[in-house]
Amino acid sequence: MLELLIQIPGPVFLIYFLSFSIICILIGWLWTLKLDNSTQYQAPGLTSLTFFEIAALRDGRKGIIHTALFSLWQHQQITMSGKTRNAKISSISSKPPQNEFEQIIFNFIAQRTRSPKEFFENASLHRQLNKVIEPLNQELEQWHLKKTPSQLKEAKKVFWVILSLIWVIGGSKLVLGLSRGMPVEFLIILLIVMTLITIWILIPKRNTRLGQQYLKKLTQHYKQLKVQPFTPPGLIQLVAILGIDSLTNIDTCLPFREAFSGT
Repeated sequence: MLELLIQIPGPVFLIYFLSFSIICILIGWLWTLKLDNSTQYQAPGLTSLTFFEIAALRDGRKGIIHTALFSLWQHQQITMSGKTRNAKISSISSKPPQNEFEQIIFNFIAQRTRSPKEFFENASLHRQLNKVIEPLNQELEQWHLKKTPSQLKEAKKVFWVILSLIWVIGGSKLVLGLSRGMPVEFLIILLIVMTLITIWILIPKRNTRLGQQYLKKLTQHYKQLKVQPFTPPGLIQLVAILGIDSLTNIDTCLPFREAFSGT
């Protein structure tokens, strides 16, 4: 194969390589579509999932932490002061919440005053949350909204096979070009571009196609409701679905938004 690569002129190879890469990516895309057969199932109703199931679907553990913190703040069990890095979060209630996620977060705050970054960097807190998140993820898998571990493993296999094929061919020609003192600038650029396209199209996502479609419909539905006044439960649902950025124009939520902006 190396002899063949040596014989192909550089400009001709670039055309061949571009075509080869596009075909590989297309095959990988079709392969992942075959692995993800979620769209043959019916999605749950827009009001079927809990706050935390929605948050987990949207942004995993990070979404759950934001939702739990906002719920605790809305129910006046924690207080916060300051902005971003200088913010301080403290417990102001002796009564623990009923929800498991909120209980773990509440106990974490009850130990001592916390800064926003601690919720996203503390390994012990994450281990506790992960134990509760796992059954929730399994339920989302049963709804076909998230990939199972085996499906995710297969998707990763497709990604690495396609990326390896592109780099074996392109990388071999690059090494040969460098060793022979040939210009390789365009090949380097093409390799980078094809790598980025492969990542963009084939990088494994935790959510299935059905999960992505469901989340998009849910987001569109609640963005339409965003202009309406919300009760506290409605605001919690808004954070679960759209994230803390959804609180931008709600003045009563300014302390929370200022504390966790950028997290």
